Amino acid sequence: MKSNGNMGGSTNVVIRGATSFIGTNQALFVIDGVPINNANTNNSGQRSGRSGYDYGNFAADINPADIESISVLKGAAATALYGSRAARGVIMITTKKGSMTPGKAVGVEINSSVSFGTYDKSTFPTFQNEYGAGYGPYYSGGDYPFLAEYDFNGDGNQDLVVPFTEDASFGQKFDPNLMVFQSASLYPESPFYNQKTPWVGAKNDPGTFFQTGVTWNNNVVVSGGGDKTT
Repeated sequence: MKSNGNMGGSTNVVIRGATSFIGTNQALFVIDGVPINNANTNNSGQRSGRSGYDYGNFAADINPADIESISVLKGAAATALYGSRAARGVIMITTKKGSMTPGKAVGVEINSSVSFGTYDKSTFPTFQNEYGAGYGPYYSGGDYPFLAEYDFNGDGNQDLVVPFTEDASFGQKFDPNLMVFQSASLYPESPFYNQKTPWVGAKNDPGTFFQTGVTWNNNVVVSGGGDKTT
């Protein structure tokens, strides 16, 4: 089971491995006897690890506090009950039900918990911070073939420009003495709009975006009895 950790993000539940080349590998969920489609509705780019949108799926909406019991069915036992939809396995969930106890007073139970989580820096990818954008020496052909070279600001002089169309980092080695038009030079909202800036690596890597995660879980249970019988 894999969850992306985003608010409202999808949960991937695979019981029997990759059983389909073109369809879904998601297990079938059955809640109190009702089959529920847990298909991943993310767009194709997001499902293949590229850019896109995660629209979530049903399994992510199940409240663990509502679950009474869980059973897992595989193979013939699953398909006998739910047909071909269960070829990838079935997760059967029974939810909690209310009950009345004669003579028992009304009660309220409140449970609250908080958990903290951080990412493991030792397992986080290491990013190089020595070379900039580009795929090699294919651009200006001049003294700096790893950077593009053209009149960026229209002053009649050739300027060093980062190759904006590239997504690799095999380009010009960083050098604070080089002044280059970079991505921030393109946007009027940027303080560096239409300005050259030193050719240096990014100050922060993706790890700086992570913060200590905090999860609050609050449950309120109200129970009550019926009329006392004799």
